Amino acid sequence: MSSALSKKEAHISSNYTCHCWLPDGKFLIGTDQGEILLCEKDGELKMDLKEAPGDGFYIQTMKAYDKGFIIAGDRG
Repeated sequence: MSSALSKKEAHISSNYTCHCWLPDGKFLIGTDQGEILLCEKDGELKMDLKEAPGDGFYIQTMKAYDKGFIIAGDRG
């Protein structure tokens, strides 16, 4: 785990459930609480996406596409 991820905000879950690489080399991490973290190629945490489902939505998988990504979890 990148040391940059350990510097995330305390309210963001540390239980990472999946990840996917984006076409530009960055990657996304999903959590058990429905958070999506955007990281740089070197593992530096860029931001947590505000559009993430949240509310305890357990993200089980992620898939990157040319124009974005899709997630799936315990509630669809």
